[in-house]
Parts: sequence; C-alpha cells; structure tokens
Amino acid sequence: MLCDHSKVLPTSPLTKGFTLVEVLVALASMAWLAWMGWQGIDTLVRSRETTQSRIEAQALVQVSLLQWRTDLMAWQPMPDLVNGQGMDWDGRVFRLVRRSTIIQHTSHDPGLQVVGWRVSGGHWLRWQSMPFTQHADFQHAWADARAWGQSQNAMVPQRVTQLMPLQSWEMFHYRLNAWSHPLSGEHTLESIQTTVPDSIRVVLHLAGSQPLNPSSSDQPQAAANPTITLDWVRPA
Repeated sequence: MLCDHSKVLPTSPLTKGFTLVEVLVALASMAWLAWMGWQGIDTLVRSRETTQSRIEAQALVQVSLLQWRTDLMAWQPMPDLVNGQGMDWDGRVFRLVRRSTIIQHTSHDPGLQVVGWRVSGGHWLRWQSMPFTQHADFQHAWADARAWGQSQNAMVPQRVTQLMPLQSWEMFHYRLNAWSHPLSGEHTLESIQTTVPDSIRVVLHLAGSQPLNPSSSDQPQAAANPTITLDWVRPA
C-alpha cells in the first residue's frame, strides 16, 4: 500500500519551540526580578549599617557617661593638697584625683591616678596618668593634666581616650546651699576653693546645640536642645 506523502502529520505541542518575542519577554522579566531582588538586598544592607551605627553611637554615649560617673565615684579627697578637694576646674579641663584600679606588680596598693576631662575636636576626651603612690609623682601627674588641658595636641596619645561627640560642655557646683559656676558666683573665691562641692552638674551640648550664655545666677540656665544634663551627688 502506497503512502500519501502529501499529508503532513500535525506537530505535537511538546515539540513546539518558543518564539523570539517570548524569549525576550522572559529575559526582561528575569532581569526585572533580579533588579528588584538587588534593590531589596541593598536596602537591607543600608538599613543594617544605619542601625549598627546608631547602636554604636548610643553605646559610646552610655560608656562616656558611665566613665564620668565612675571617675567621680572613685574620687579621692586630698586633705593636704589641691586645697583639700582633689578636684579642679579651670574652664578648660576638669582634673580629678581618683583611686586607681590598676594593680601594681610591686605593691598590693593600686595607688591613685589623676584624670582629666575636656572637649576638643568635637569629642569629649579623657586623659589619665599612670598610678602613683608618692607625693612627687602626684605633683607631676597633676601638672601634666593641666598642660594637656591647655594644649591643642594630645600629650601621650595612649593615655587619651576619645569618647562621645560633643560640641561643648558646662559645669556647675552645688556648695554652700546654692548652685554656682565653679569660677564665679556670690561666694568668695576663698570659700569656693576650699569647699568641696556637694554635687556636680554637667550640661553636655551635643552637635548642633547652642552653648549656654555665662550667668551669675544661682540656678543653672535651661539648656537648649539637644543636650544631656548629668548630676552627681557626693556620697557623704
């Protein structure tokens, strides 16, 4: 029986190929999905970096405030030195004598340290001396802290810690039942120099804030935002 070659068998759907238009549409769809996926990943990465930066900034603020409180809580009065106070503020640097926590290899007594606080270069900076137990070493450390506060360059960089960003700061002392600026007020200079403050208030002006205007008022002025006000009360 002869076959009729004029009849063509129907093509199976499984063997039918894609048209050029269909291929181009598929490629465009995959490219769009890939671009959307990349945008999502980029957004997630940026969000994570922003969140991490905020967490680190907040942690630095907390560490700075904690170190400030720790220094004050470890404050050591000096009955025969530094007007009996063991602390001093000259308008640029706040110096404080505190008990050291560094154990000496040659002695069980960790001794004392002088620490200094100042604002420079947009940051709150802290300087500390080596531990000492001798009067002569104290005099050198006390003088070095003052020199560091007056110098624009960091002395012995390994002794200086850069803490939270800060534009400026102000300090107030509560002594003789009144708030006053450490370098001024209604009280005589002699009484201020020889009376240990019952409380210390610092007003920290963050980036973008305006510093307070000096005033002879007994009460600290209201701080312009953004600021942080921190009070410390002498345990005694």
